[in-house]
Amino acid sequence: MLVDTDTDEVYLGELNPRISGASAIANVTAGAYADVPLFLFHLLEYLDVAFELDIDEINARWEALSGADVWSQMIIKETSETVELLTSAPATGQYYLDANGAMVFNRAALDWHMLQNESEAFFLRIYGPGDYRWKGADLGVLVTKGRLQVDRHGKTQLNIRAQHFIDCLRAGFVGKPLDDDARAGFTPGRGVKSQW
Repeated sequence: MLVDTDTDEVYLGELNPRISGASAIANVTAGAYADVPLFLFHLLEYLDVAFELDIDEINARWEALSGADVWSQMIIKETSETVELLTSAPATGQYYLDANGAMVFNRAALDWHMLQNESEAFFLRIYGPGDYRWKGADLGVLVTKGRLQVDRHGKTQLNIRAQHFIDCLRAGFVGKPLDDDARAGFTPGRGVKSQW
């Protein structure tokens, strides 16, 4: 948050990857990098530098830039009724769809900033080998350029590309099913929704 030290008024701040290394997805758009970072206003206020802002002009600029770069993210969940001990899982990193539509691991990566087009995606794995998966478990987070949903007959649905990414990633999760006794004693972590 940005606090005006003269009036104590509080304004929305930002997670700025150029400063903190953390970022909300909105901060990776072309518009976020093409203009003044909100963090600069924090510094100016902290250093007691007098400045004037034309908020309407800044908002108009950012609105014009907002459509230049579209990003999507989705959390991929386990949907099957099984409880399994994972033996392998897709790695965290950058993937791309090759000419045949196969999803190929490109390189290890810790963020999505290097993605160039809609055939590339960043996957952040949440559960890996040695972890359990069950219905409702978050397997990972996918980030990609472009939209992953379409409006069909007044309803929002995943598009074909989104479903393809999900199918490819889910196919990379392999596990050993728990027997009935182990499954009966299985309890997911605190705060996790599950039918067991």
